[in-house]
Amino acid sequence: MCDAVSIQVGTFQARVYLPMINELPTANIRKLFRLVLRYDRENEAAIQTIALYLQNAVEDSLHAWKARSQECLDGYVDIKGLQLKRKRKDKLKIAQENNRLTKAARSAKALYNQWLKIQALWNDTKHQMNVK
Repeated sequence: MCDAVSIQVGTFQARVYLPMINELPTANIRKLFRLVLRYDRENEAAIQTIALYLQNAVEDSLHAWKARSQECLDGYVDIKGLQLKRKRKDKLKIAQENNRLTKAARSAKALYNQWLKIQALWNDTKHQMNVK
């Protein structure tokens, strides 16, 4: 699958790197989608590529979120539940690992939510502009 898509509007040409589109502000993403869909005949390939890429990005980020969540569930150690008398350093290492696991799961969920929002913007813009 292509990671970059070319957009053409008259003499204006742009190349958009799709994996980084979630780094843009929502207003800019919405403007970009309107621009592409307004000139749908010149950008048929770009429209198909964007739709396919967004669908795959949502699915991939969902799988990544589920994997990180499972890693968090499997690797998380309840410090309060430890019956052993451990040194403070050992408990600190366990707490740091727990924090790393939960942070990874939260960031994967946030990325999934970003891609869902972008896909919703795409679908809403297509609906508003009557593009199929």
